[in-house]
Amino acid sequence: MLRLYSLEFVKVQWSVVFLLIVLDALINSGLGAIYMESFQEIFPPSWSELYRQSQTFHSLFFFPLYTGIFASLICYYEHKNKAWKQLLSLPVSKNSLYLAKFLMLITLMALVQIAFFVTFLITGWILQPPGEIPWSQLLMYGVLGWLSIFPLAALQLWISQKVTGFGKSLALNVSLVLPNLLVSGMVSYLAAWFPFAPPFFAMDPQDSPIPTRFHPLSFWMIVTFTFLLYLILGWQSFVKREWK
Repeated sequence: MLRLYSLEFVKVQWSVVFLLIVLDALINSGLGAIYMESFQEIFPPSWSELYRQSQTFHSLFFFPLYTGIFASLICYYEHKNKAWKQLLSLPVSKNSLYLAKFLMLITLMALVQIAFFVTFLITGWILQPPGEIPWSQLLMYGVLGWLSIFPLAALQLWISQKVTGFGKSLALNVSLVLPNLLVSGMVSYLAAWFPFAPPFFAMDPQDSPIPTRFHPLSFWMIVTFTFLLYLILGWQSFVKREWK
């Protein structure tokens, strides 16, 4: 397993990944700073307000969008060179290979989260908003946001093994992530069934002036169920498929 994970690590197009991660971090921290300054008469500036303004577009758009892009990149070489059959002819387990790809995907999503929060802290250090840094809340939102992306990661990996064209995959992801703007207004136990929506609910502060309608127990039950469902279905599809 470790050997396969290391192989996936080497195959990642790190230049593309780092570029996308930096774009997400800079754009959303910049938007957070602009919005906090623009709406300071309505929402008093603070570290919490800077976070709320910064995370909105990150969790609604970039974070779920990148899941599909990174899943496509993880399967890119196998599709491009039609190397699935050659790869699976080697003495490697299909189960281990699929799990290694999934672990690589959630590793990349963890890097996205880390970069976002580091850039947020740097932005806050520059702006010096009033109050103290809510370290415990930031850690909680970062971890929960990452965990909430697991169902989408499992689904995207399942899709990426079937969709061969990167352009097709990108178009599909953009078209599916846009409805998040509408789904975010729903109650969480309904929105959680739409796999692009959970990161926003998991990362949005409940003490904000405009909180989401968040019901944690039902939300995390649905997230857990859909994660296991997509992971098992994708894994079964991968293992049973006759690769050509």
